[in-house]
Amino acid sequence: MSGGGVGDAVELDAAMAELVRRSSGGANPDHYVILAKIVMAAAEQLPVVDHAGVALFGESGVIRSLAATDGDALMLDHVQRLCGQGPGYRCAADGRAVHVDDLFVEQRWPVFVEQTSALTPIRSILMFPLLADGGDSAVLAMSADGPSVFLGDAVKAGSVFAKHAAGCL
Repeated sequence: MSGGGVGDAVELDAAMAELVRRSSGGANPDHYVILAKIVMAAAEQLPVVDHAGVALFGESGVIRSLAATDGDALMLDHVQRLCGQGPGYRCAADGRAVHVDDLFVEQRWPVFVEQTSALTPIRSILMFPLLADGGDSAVLAMSADGPSVFLGDAVKAGSVFAKHAAGCL
């Protein structure tokens, strides 16, 4: 989305719709495979995204990773699961996007911040809520190894990926 205009978002939306359509061929499409393709596309097509994943946040506080680009995306879910706090919980509970500009100065989830900073190179996080069946909520997490990278265009593009990921749940 180098130009940042609406045309870029429309073009990205069409490309993601085509990716989902091609991946859904057959009577019983594998939604986990489609989610994996969506998170991989987010990391490949958005220069600011280093890691991406989709996680399911259950009513009992259980987090289940559904798709991830790499171990750091999985570790983000694991740290939240272990400490019982983090941006994914907030995003799932509030149903609104959550942005962490820089983990090194983030104060909302101190245990999460300490563990994530120690175990991953992640500095910035952008999460979008995804609707799921039942009482569970899912979250699309995009993260970057640098601070302050999720600005207007990245947020707009992220919402396109979230829309298509939500359609797979």
